[in-house]
Amino acid sequence: LNLAASADRVVLLDRGRVVRDGMPEAVLEPGTVSDVYGLEVERVTDAAGLPWLCPRIPEGGPRLP
Repeated sequence: LNLAASADRVVLLDRGRVVRDGMPEAVLEPGTVSDVYGLEVERVTDAAGLPWLCPRIPEGGPRLP
């Protein structure tokens, strides 16, 4: 997903259905990404001003199956 953030346009799919289509900053919203992938993420910006989507690790560590 972080590579997609540098694209001119991205399409986010959920089971073959288009969820969002457009500029990466509009499509790769943390809430939408969380809904599609079932993983909470937050958007952070590095020192160069580049956005990154980072997974939030649940308290107590990751949940394993």
